[in-house]
Amino acid sequence: MRILEIILPIAVGALIGYCTNYIAIKMLFLPRREFHIGKWRVPFTPGVIPKNKKRLASAIGNAVSERLLTEDDIIASLKKSSIKEEAVARIADAIIQNEESIKDNLLSVASDEDVGKMTDKASDILTLKILEGIKTVDIHTVISDIASDSFGGLLSNPMVSLFLGGNALETVSGKIEGVLSEYIDNKGHDKLVPIVKQELESIMSRSLKSNLEQIDFSEDNIRKLLSSVVDRFMETNISYITSHMKVKEIIEEKINDMNVRELEDLVMTVMKNELQTIVNLGAVIGAVIGIINIFI
Repeated sequence: MRILEIILPIAVGALIGYCTNYIAIKMLFLPRREFHIGKWRVPFTPGVIPKNKKRLASAIGNAVSERLLTEDDIIASLKKSSIKEEAVARIADAIIQNEESIKDNLLSVASDEDVGKMTDKASDILTLKILEGIKTVDIHTVISDIASDSFGGLLSNPMVSLFLGGNALETVSGKIEGVLSEYIDNKGHDKLVPIVKQELESIMSRSLKSNLEQIDFSEDNIRKLLSSVVDRFMETNISYITSHMKVKEIIEEKINDMNVRELEDLVMTVMKNELQTIVNLGAVIGAVIGIINIFI
């Protein structure tokens, strides 16, 4: 009888502590919705987490975006050499191993008509740039030098000078310059576009690797160039990208989209052992209280 008087308070205390903590943890999630008796809401419905789901989602979003996954953390992670090297290696391999022509690659994402329009547009732009470059050249000096080298003796002839004026070379150069400039302005674009387009189509008919090889641009140079581009991209764009990732909003939206059971499964996946420890601790505390009651 004496043994029962000792064991019973300890067992009852342990059972009460265990059940109390077990129920408290379950009440975090249960019930999953409100219950009403008429217009009166039954107390403690829904459970703590279902009732405060939106506030919890906002708090978790804030904690992750402001403390766990900050902009500086993302930038530091992306700048790690292993990530950069992997990105460079993958892009370089994609270029080096791709034997398809530039045109075929474009056709995989655009129609034949669109590729044709792009080629025409590129040809037109390149032609205009070439003509702009030609106009910056001192044509008069060039023609004078050519005329001097080719016809210097003839133009210095007194009879020729008699018909062309005192400075025959300057006269001829000026006339040729005028005619040539007028021809470039009026017909240069139409004459040059087909040539540029043909060359551009020739480039597009080869792979990118083949075009690079023609200018002696080695695989090692490709990797160095890509590494430089990736570095420059990270330096100038990572902050912009991370500032627009909206980590807080993404996490908040994901949690709000979960139903209560999914949220419970998520929490239990992460903290199942810890929550069970709390339940077991309740039993231990209850048993200790039972022991104390024996001696009071």
